[in-house]
Amino acid sequence: ESTSCGVVQNAAGTCAPTPAPSPSAAAPDHPHWRWGAAGQSCDQACAPTGLACNAQPMATVTTLTRFRALAGAINSPTTPDGITGVGGHTAPDQAPFSDIGSGNGEYDQLAFLATGTPTCAGAHSNRARLCYCGAFDDTSIVTARDAWLADATAAEAAYG
Repeated sequence: ESTSCGVVQNAAGTCAPTPAPSPSAAAPDHPHWRWGAAGQSCDQACAPTGLACNAQPMATVTTLTRFRALAGAINSPTTPDGITGVGGHTAPDQAPFSDIGSGNGEYDQLAFLATGTPTCAGAHSNRARLCYCGAFDDTSIVTARDAWLADATAAEAAYG
């Protein structure tokens, strides 16, 4: 409650500074992997970061090992241990993705891998897409390498 001193009054009845707002999870300012929400395209998932979706790195997620390594990326609907196998699909424009919204518990544990040419615009109401936001160039590779040397586990989730 505000008082005449212009700040919030604490439980003891004395003037106290207004508490700072809780920090929100800021998007990295470098290229990174992130998960879109179910039904969201990668264009939509990347938009709040200020970085454009880049489908080229998404086409490299072709193995269960690679998918599981990225399962802990930002906004992940799953964990590496939550992915138990590979599922087949007919949506190369939307892969890689997790089928979290199907209501069928079997599918949400499967990795749906890149099998063709992903796009940034593809979306489906049941699918959380694994997206790459930002340029995939020499500078981002050097940044990823430096992050990897500093903290390999965190770098794996961010950069792949």
